[in-house]
Amino acid sequence: MRYVDTIDKESMRIISLGKGMKPWNPLKKGTRIVFENYAGALDTTGEWFVNEDNILYYFPREGETPKNAEIVIPITNNFIILRGDTANNRFVENIRFEGLRFSFCNYSVSEEGFEPNQAATSVGASVELEGARNISFTNCEITHTGQHAVWFGAACSHCSIEHCYLNDLGGGGIYLGSTKPLLGKGHTSHIILDNNIIQTGGREFPPAVGIWTGHSSDIVITHNDIADFYYTGVSVGWIWGYKPSMGKRNTVSFNHIHHIGWDLLSDMAAVYTLGKSEGTKVTDNVIHHIHAYSYGGWGLYPDEGTSGILMENNLVYSTKTGGFHQHYGENNIVRNNIFGFAKLYQVQCTRVEDHLSFTFKNNIIIFDTGVVLKGPWTKIDIVMDSNIYWNTANDKYDFSGMAFPEWQKTTGHDKHSLIAGPMFKNPEKFNFRFQNKSTADKIGFQPFDSSKAGVYGDESWKQKAKLPLNVLREFDDVVRRNMGGR
Repeated sequence: MRYVDTIDKESMRIISLGKGMKPWNPLKKGTRIVFENYAGALDTTGEWFVNEDNILYYFPREGETPKNAEIVIPITNNFIILRGDTANNRFVENIRFEGLRFSFCNYSVSEEGFEPNQAATSVGASVELEGARNISFTNCEITHTGQHAVWFGAACSHCSIEHCYLNDLGGGGIYLGSTKPLLGKGHTSHIILDNNIIQTGGREFPPAVGIWTGHSSDIVITHNDIADFYYTGVSVGWIWGYKPSMGKRNTVSFNHIHHIGWDLLSDMAAVYTLGKSEGTKVTDNVIHHIHAYSYGGWGLYPDEGTSGILMENNLVYSTKTGGFHQHYGENNIVRNNIFGFAKLYQVQCTRVEDHLSFTFKNNIIIFDTGVVLKGPWTKIDIVMDSNIYWNTANDKYDFSGMAFPEWQKTTGHDKHSLIAGPMFKNPEKFNFRFQNKSTADKIGFQPFDSSKAGVYGDESWKQKAKLPLNVLREFDDVVRRNMGGR
């Protein structure tokens, strides 16, 4: 995000202030660029433009007039700022926010613009806390923000956000901890995020995520509905590689994460992890409709250095490049998951290292297009056995360039795995309940109740978590165009 400095009409050059683009994110032919606040683009009802004299031009919707239209121009950058004096052990403590609605918050981008950094961690939040203990938000709403909704920064502990509705966000939903590892009092830990609806974010800063944990430990992320973001649903950890990490014993369970990506950004996922994460669990989540612009668009994505994570009992379907992809890491366990109907590859791996990368057992993979395994599966150090693979469209199975019998013989993997129908009730309609468990029993698969994922409570709260039908149709159209009409 940059300001336009000058436009040279003769050479058709647009000059912008700011730093040069990163080598992994260059401006090149084919790069998509969006121009905002451009008067010539004011051609659709509901759009607006502000000129250099601060005069607002608005294309009204049907029935709107200057007399009945409500126009809100947010001025404040923050709803709440709580900062304790941690150096002197003076924490902000024991405050409960309940039944409050915070709406319309501004965020001003500096003259240098916004460098599109991962997870938009350089952006602030409408509610910011540091040095805070025993702070809770219950049954609150935060909406129409120019940045992230809430950030429990350094030195926060034993706090919670429960049954809150965060929506129409310029940035992400809930951010926890710091981008730098902080020891002692500065460390953020023991925060509960339960039964929240976090939807429609990244509107000003597309790399923002639904929930980001940074260098935090003992975080509980459960029963949230996270949807309609352009980058990633939940991001856990903030160390690339095997350096010491503070992200330990975090729980990501029973969440419903869906309609993420929107063919806008790449290298993204529903659940993204980094670094040594011993004791962390990603379990019992329902994940679907994850779609990247080019590469990426995974359900579960243990990225650089991810180690010591258990990924179990997750239902992952309708992704672009796989239900699971490990870039590189050590001693991760991926078991008893259902991975269904990825567009290109069902599961992936990337880097070969001199240690056990992960264990992949008791999983069910069902698909109708693409290959089963993508990457150096014949070289990577893994334990892989007792899985079910099933192609509902034909009898073609591509295991890293090999048919299944050759794959078994060449690698020694999947000795007790099956090519067999798992006997789901209606998998083409994404009903993955079993009509008969006899085949799944042969690999030791333990059925789990995917209906427990997502928000809970009264019916009106559950209905609030559902995206509008027009949004669902638009997502499907975006995916179809990205896949060349398929």
